[in-house]
Formats: sequence, structure tokens, C-alpha cells
Amino acid sequence: MAYIEGTDGYDVIKDYSGDSIINAKKGNDYIYDYAGNDTYIYNLGDGQDTMRDTGGTDIITFGAGIKPEDLQFVRYSNNFIIRIRNTTDKIDIYSWFTNPTYKIEKFQFTDGTIITASVAEGRLETDKIVVIETGYSDSVTGTIGNEIYYVMGGSDTIYDPGGNDIYEAASGNDVITDMSGNDRYFPSWGSDTIRDNAGNDIYFFNLNDGQDVIYDYGGTDTISFGDGITKTDLSISQSGNNQVVSIKGTTDKITILDWYSNSQNKIEKFLFSDGSVLDFGGTAPPPPPVEPPPPVEPPTSITPTVIGTDGYDTF
Repeated sequence: MAYIEGTDGYDVIKDYSGDSIINAKKGNDYIYDYAGNDTYIYNLGDGQDTMRDTGGTDIITFGAGIKPEDLQFVRYSNNFIIRIRNTTDKIDIYSWFTNPTYKIEKFQFTDGTIITASVAEGRLETDKIVVIETGYSDSVTGTIGNEIYYVMGGSDTIYDPGGNDIYEAASGNDVITDMSGNDRYFPSWGSDTIRDNAGNDIYFFNLNDGQDVIYDYGGTDTISFGDGITKTDLSISQSGNNQVVSIKGTTDKITILDWYSNSQNKIEKFLFSDGSVLDFGGTAPPPPPVEPPPPVEPPTSITPTVIGTDGYDTF
């Protein structure tokens, strides 16, 4: 059995050798396998891979930290997409629904659990997938259902009235407005503006994601920082009523609007890849300054009042 290993960058792996073990590793990789009973190794942080497997009885083995309940199964066109919840990791299995030989027959986890292809298909989520890939500046309006937005390029404007949505943006300066629901934002490169008006939301921010602006109202919300960003890398400052979170040594920053003017506009937690947390949930922002009362003018004439005691007094 052949063992094929990729790099931590972008790889194109083509295998004609029969039964193989393929570990593409990190990076957004393309894997083409034309024969054999193959095993694909996939770990947290391995990126966004595309697979085309045309035969045999195959299996994906998921590494530590990926449990069955972490997988989200979605259909897009004839492809079968496996997303790892609350991460940017995903596997796009090409033409799954056009030919049964293109399917991956089993998914296995470190605890020994196995999910078959038929079981995975039975767990398909009904999210609508919206792909914006023109490269121009598009305007898109969603629905009150659950959408997954893939924003491939251009400076786009998205308005969504509700639902538990996922936004995955690439390059461009995008403007996203979401009115309700528990949403997940992956703004990626560019200077993006996100306005979220309700729900318990998670914003994912990685190195080189640019200079983003967040207006968040309501709910219990989290910014999840990716690898290479620790507590000590943050420089937090105040600009007007806004909180500015800068990543030291980079131009990356997040501006959180109205943080200091309304407790509903805070992001309650900052979560880091090492498991540490900055919790702002119990700290109310300082109240806005109160104008001092006007000075009291003394009366123009005073009539004294004298009160004696029960003893010997001198007035």
C-alpha cells in the first residue's frame, strides 16, 4: 500500500497506484484518486480540500478533536461538502451525487465510531448555499432560512433577514448585514464590515484577515482568534465609543462599534486557539460622562434661624 504525503501548502495530488494512504496535510489541496481502496487522513486545521475519488471502497479518517457531531453535511450542486463546525475546514467531494463510485464509503473517528455514506446523506442539512463568484461588486439578499454564503471575490453587499447563517468570504471589502439568528462569520482577507443585530454569534479572525469593522447588538457573542494569535498579541484601545483590537506587529485589527456606549454592543468573549479566553461578559462598559449640575447661586438675603438647646446657651 502506497503512502502519499502532501505539504503544509497548496498541493495537487494525483494517485494512480491502487490502494493508498493519502495525507494531504495543511493547505487547500486537490486530491484525484483513480483506483483502489484508499484511506484519506484529515486533521483539524488541514484546510479546504477538494477530492475526486472514482472507485474502490474508501474511508476518511478524522484526527483528534473532530467528533461525529462536529461534522456538517451539505449538498452543493452534485458535490457533497463536509464542514467542520466552527472552523474554516471543509472537504468538498466532487460529483458525489452523479455516480455512486465517486462516494467515500466510510468516515471514521479516533474513538472508533464509523459513519457510512448512506447515514451521512441522511444527515444532510437543509441550508441553502449561496455562491457569489463573479469577482465584481454584487448585492445579494437572503431569506429567513439558513444560508451558507461563499463570497469568492469582489466587494460585495449581503443582506440577510434571518436564520442561522454562515458567511465565508475571500478577498474584497464586503459589507454584511444580518438581522437575526446565531451566525458564523469568516471574513478572511480584506476590510470587511459586519452588522449583526441579534443572536449568539461567532466571528472568526486569523492573521492577515485585514481591518474589519463589527457592529453587534444583543446575544452572547465570541471572537475566535486563529493560530498565531495569543492574548499577549492583542493591543486593545478605545477610540470614541469604539473598541479597537489590534494584532501587534501586523496591520490587522478589529473595530467594534459602540462598545463603550451600550453593553448590548459588546463582544462577550475572545477565544484563542490555545484554549485561553478573555471574558468581557461581567464587565459593563463605563457610563458616558454626565454633565455636572449648574452652580447654585447663593440667596441675596438670609434670614437667620436660631435653635436653642435644653441647657445653658449663648447666642
